[in-house]
Amino acid sequence: MGVIYASLRHCFQTSRAAALVGASLFLFSGSRVVETNVIGPHGLMAVCTVALVALGYHWRNKPSLVAVLGLAAVLAYGALTMSYVIPAAVGWAFAVTVAGTDWFGLNRGGFRISWFTIATAALAGLLFAILWPGGTSPRTYFKDFLAFVAFPNHCGLVGNTYHEVVPRWAAFYWMTQLEPVLLLVSVLVLGLFCWRVFKGLPLTSRHGYLAASVLYFAATSLTAHLAGARNIIQFLGVLSLATGALFDEALGQRPRLAAVSSLVIIAAAALGLFWVVRLSSYTPFLATDGYQECLQENPQRMSEKVGAIVSGVPVLHFYSAQTQVPVAWDLHEMPAISMLGDIPLPPDIKYVLIPAHVWEGMPPDHTMRRVVAGTWKVVWSHKVDRVWELRLYERPDAATPSSP
Repeated sequence: MGVIYASLRHCFQTSRAAALVGASLFLFSGSRVVETNVIGPHGLMAVCTVALVALGYHWRNKPSLVAVLGLAAVLAYGALTMSYVIPAAVGWAFAVTVAGTDWFGLNRGGFRISWFTIATAALAGLLFAILWPGGTSPRTYFKDFLAFVAFPNHCGLVGNTYHEVVPRWAAFYWMTQLEPVLLLVSVLVLGLFCWRVFKGLPLTSRHGYLAASVLYFAATSLTAHLAGARNIIQFLGVLSLATGALFDEALGQRPRLAAVSSLVIIAAAALGLFWVVRLSSYTPFLATDGYQECLQENPQRMSEKVGAIVSGVPVLHFYSAQTQVPVAWDLHEMPAISMLGDIPLPPDIKYVLIPAHVWEGMPPDHTMRRVVAGTWKVVWSHKVDRVWELRLYERPDAATPSSP
């Protein structure tokens, strides 16, 4: 959010009100807050994407040593985060080709790449190698990226239902469910801006750059691997940045109107997140709870030396250390969720610990729903408001070994 605010103020030269609007829209993003892991690459990659778009705009017409150093540092940071930095870099190249000069261009000899561009890519690679000396080689890095591009779509939760292949319309579903204020404000700002253009506001390279960036990152969000709302937060960051960048022009450069409107939008964004978190019927995929209670209320079962399938083995280990309740189970992480074929249940498995969306969103003939939820005994459950119920199932024909 600080990167968006600073980018709008210093790169796009907007008012404080416009910068606050752009930063607040992303600050109160439902996809970022409730559907993205705090410890994970997606939020960090969103920072890289926003910084790359902003600095790319700032230096779009003036390649220099400072520009090379700044862009290379951002790209190196992104490379340390995840291989999505490659399409992000392509997005920057596309935007400066559309609305910039001297980085890329067309001449009689064909497409031309500036030496500044080559130096930026080389320096980014060097910084990456320095910051991660034991990291992967460039060949392996690109190989991993190609594997990411060809990554098969896997089962994903949309609302309360699993889909074998997450449909592309899920992005619009998440926008309406988690980003109602961002969606509404961006549409209103764009609509007002288009009206200003119709009334005679001249279009500049600034507008071409923003249009190219928003369209590119929207297209990559819809065509790349889509497993959850976390996969669209890079686009949401760029959309928030573009909304803030156009805010002053959309309102006709009227400071008082911009100040009042920004306060309304910030309040609406905060209330929108509160609605998503507390009032709506939407339950985030990550909203699981009860592992600590399961340990505290089932110490005898935890001491049995039996096999168990658990959704979230590291989570159970974490709370086991926190509560000092030892787990003697032979733990198996629940296999990757799929609606096709059965999840194998080894004969030594006595317990299954899973959240509600695993059995509720599956088809009736799925193992977790047909066998575990249908025939096994629920020996413990935990349910609080706006959180998936957590259940501990016990195989009915399993023998209970003596505890140590």
